[in-house]
Amino acid sequence: AYTFSKSFSMSGWRLGYAVSSPDTVNVFDLLTNTALSCVPPFTQAAGIAALQDGRQYRDGRMREFHRKVQLLVAGLNAVEGVSGELEDPWNSIDELRSTLAAAFDEEGTL
Repeated sequence: AYTFSKSFSMSGWRLGYAVSSPDTVNVFDLLTNTALSCVPPFTQAAGIAALQDGRQYRDGRMREFHRKVQLLVAGLNAVEGVSGELEDPWNSIDELRSTLAAAFDEEGTL
């Protein structure tokens, strides 16, 4: 199964697809009939466009996001008492948030 939420910034659009055996797809039909029966045509068209033409744009945006996270991590690592690594951008932000919260006292100062 694949959704468009993170890859193409289509969170909440309820758009995705699955590649599977016919038996498994028949089970999906039973489970998701109402969720899939009302996907608006413009959402379907956006999904098709994303798959056909959007990968290069998406990859560029992800590189830019990664660059910004690297900049954020480097800047925060320059603050005394704060450290983080960039293994996974999403986890790095969460880890840095926790580190910053722990570094500040109740009055909001380091």
